[in-house]
Amino acid sequence: MEFLREAMEYISQLTRKGEEIRVKEICGKTYAPGDLTRYDDKIDRASVLNVSTLSSVVDYISGRVNEWDSAGGMILHVVSPTGVVFCSGLDGVRQREILLWAKAVVNEFNFGISYDQESFMVALQSNFEATPDLAAIMKLAGNIVKGDSRTYSDDGVTQVASMRTGVSVSQQAIVPNPVVLKPYRTFQEIEQPESPFVFRISNSNEQQPKFYLFEAGGGVWKLQAIERIKEYLKTSLVQRIGDKANDITIIG
Repeated sequence: MEFLREAMEYISQLTRKGEEIRVKEICGKTYAPGDLTRYDDKIDRASVLNVSTLSSVVDYISGRVNEWDSAGGMILHVVSPTGVVFCSGLDGVRQREILLWAKAVVNEFNFGISYDQESFMVALQSNFEATPDLAAIMKLAGNIVKGDSRTYSDDGVTQVASMRTGVSVSQQAIVPNPVVLKPYRTFQEIEQPESPFVFRISNSNEQQPKFYLFEAGGGVWKLQAIERIKEYLKTSLVQRIGDKANDITIIG
């Protein structure tokens, strides 16, 4: 047991020695060994402030002008339809200080994943703005009920669902493809970009059909959303801080 205790103490000493901070000078610059991280010329940076709206970005910039250096050239980077970063220009060590990060809160619809009727109806109303095509989809999906006699006609462009309940006359609901919809998928301060989607109903032997929405359009909506975010920020900042807005470069 004494031998084991001595061995553990020896290992502990080796560990403490390994934790000692060691630095190396190379061409007048101070580095840590291993990954050669520089330790000199470090600049103290503010912690990132996280927000969820574009209006918060405008409020911060216009209300805290003294916290950012206009001489260094500030940048508003629209990273994506759901992300905006407010950061500084390059500092003495060629790095940028991120002051603010805005991330939009959006509802998530699972495109390409099947929904049962009830879940599909709830998801449509919760995640999309009202449009004529959305109303057409909801009419078709909402009128298919358990126990109906159903037939589906599908030519790849238009789907027709014939529904019969008891002795009532069969009705048809027609939905063209693709459908143009406006999901909530970017900041609420701007108009939600519309884009095409392919709507499908599974024609299986299940008692209840499954509903699908597939994204189409190649993601063009993302470019539209970024341009709208840039325009919103530019217009809002000019209104709030006037010519001071010229000190900020907005990119996307």
